[in-house]
Amino acid sequence: MLSDHSPAVIAIPKIEYVKARSFKFHNFLTTKDDFIPVVKRVWSNKVEGFAMFCLVSKLKLLKKPLRKLCFEQGNLFVIVRKLKFDLAAVQSAMNVDPHNNSLRAEELRVLKEYKIALK
Repeated sequence: MLSDHSPAVIAIPKIEYVKARSFKFHNFLTTKDDFIPVVKRVWSNKVEGFAMFCLVSKLKLLKKPLRKLCFEQGNLFVIVRKLKFDLAAVQSAMNVDPHNNSLRAEELRVLKEYKIALK
């Protein structure tokens, strides 16, 4: 803005509002043994206030422990991709030698790991 009497330039900063992320977690975490104890431990915390405030506060407290639990699981997509590759390799080796018991045992082991990773 310019004026003849008192020249000045006014810069109005643009305020950007940061929207908080909503509460989300991966469904496969519910099958882990540590899931229920983590949720019980966080949910037992006493929070004062209205019911919705208590709920939101407990969900915020639950975010970090669930992220840690997910991180301890490892990169699930890489693990599944590797197990899929291993399973395909064992199955192709079984096509060459179908009566090899060690290959059957290896296929069973990899298949169990693959099913566990998909849960």
